[in-house]
Amino acid sequence: MNWDTIELWDTALVGENNSDKVEFGVEQKKFIAKAGDLVIAGPYVKRRFKALKDSHLLVINSPSGPSEGFIREVTNSPKGYIPNENDKQRFIEKYKIHIVAPE
Repeated sequence: MNWDTIELWDTALVGENNSDKVEFGVEQKKFIAKAGDLVIAGPYVKRRFKALKDSHLLVINSPSGPSEGFIREVTNSPKGYIPNENDKQRFIEKYKIHIVAPE
């Protein structure tokens, strides 16, 4: 399978806890999703997200692709893990995922 040409859809569901808040960026737009909100980004759409509070977020990549391995890796990292520059470079090479500094 050629992951460079397959269309990937991302779907994200913010947790059920009323304090869950996640900031999403889709292309140039930025918005806050709250508990129970569903966010869908189609193929070739630039997207990002960050928790504004300790939140639960379910992300579904359909079909799954290289980003699934990235999610598994960071999910299994020790609590408080912050990727260093070597980790970030490895994520780019292995998963085609870029971690950028906040604005």
